Amino acid sequence: MLAVCGLTSLGCPEERLPGYYDPPTLGDARGAATPIEEVAATPREDDPRRPDALGAAADGGALSEQPRAPTSDEVPSFVGLFRRLSPSVVNIYTQEVIERSLPYPWGMLPPPDPESGLGTSLGSGMVLDVDGHILTNAHVVENAAEIRVRFHDESELPARLVGLDPVRDLAVLKVDGARDLVAVVPGDSSALEVGDWVIAIGNPFGLSHTITKGIVSGKGRSELNDRYGYLDLLQTDAAINQGSSGGPLFDMRGRVVGVNTAVNAEGHGIGFAIGWDAVDEALPRLMQGGQVSRSWLGVYVSQEHPDDGADLVRVDAVVAESPASRAGIQPGDVLIALDERPVRTVAEFRLRVASAVAGRDMKIDVERRGLPLQVVARLEEARDIR
Repeated sequence: MLAVCGLTSLGCPEERLPGYYDPPTLGDARGAATPIEEVAATPREDDPRRPDALGAAADGGALSEQPRAPTSDEVPSFVGLFRRLSPSVVNIYTQEVIERSLPYPWGMLPPPDPESGLGTSLGSGMVLDVDGHILTNAHVVENAAEIRVRFHDESELPARLVGLDPVRDLAVLKVDGARDLVAVVPGDSSALEVGDWVIAIGNPFGLSHTITKGIVSGKGRSELNDRYGYLDLLQTDAAINQGSSGGPLFDMRGRVVGVNTAVNAEGHGIGFAIGWDAVDEALPRLMQGGQVSRSWLGVYVSQEHPDDGADLVRVDAVVAESPASRAGIQPGDVLIALDERPVRTVAEFRLRVASAVAGRDMKIDVERRGLPLQVVARLEEARDIR
């Protein structure tokens, strides 16, 4: 089972806030994205499988069926991508308070310092802009008493926490005095297809700037337990290990499409990343600073297991003067979908609402007395929940 970090929730305006994060464009000279070179598919001149060799074979020459080793120009290389992208990736080292509010995401704790009462932790991150903003996972830095960032050139600077979003497991740090920073170029995680190549660069087990490659193994994955969870994850077989958390997942054009965040402890070749679409939604509030809180709907729900085996989420009560009550949701309604995506468990319902953006409208499909009905609720920020 995947061990994940604890999450609180998010509520922030959907539109970008003026004066905050402005991602570099694909044309920016600091991070211009170019496609990986395509491998030529034309056989060599001496390859008997060439079409012009067929005539020779018909004249008495036998076609060879023996496999041959590919030449160097037929094997794709990630050297160019690694050299270009490495300056945008950082290593993160922290001193952490041992009494954590979050479980260590890989089911183990680093050894504590018996004198200081602190333990060490490590993670990865990526440069957001030339001003020194760094993106990483919330669980990497949430309990940190001290944070240090090491760059590609081995320089190291202290960092401070700017914004924390435990719902999406994201955090923004700030370093001062760094020079010649190279920002990542944002990509579009929704455009990825299962089977697309991706690469991860991070700091697994303290091995600085390690690159691993793989494919997108799945999309829209959910990892939930009784308390914490993730939604809409990218699944990849690119190796993601302890210390990789917070590092970037890139597509083959060098655009960041995800934040590496977790591994499945019971499997091999199963890693997960937060899609960049969710990151882009959270960044304006994170750059503003502080801790992002939950969004709130205002219903009490319970899990039901009908005889037909289909799990249902039923509304037990509706809070007066809440977004749910104003939308017309009633006790007894069965929740079918949120934003036209099915919801099947109470844990999934709570996380979907909590991680949505406060101030925007959410479409809610319900079943009332056997009839389908869709209502629209404008979510609010639950300021008393952190």
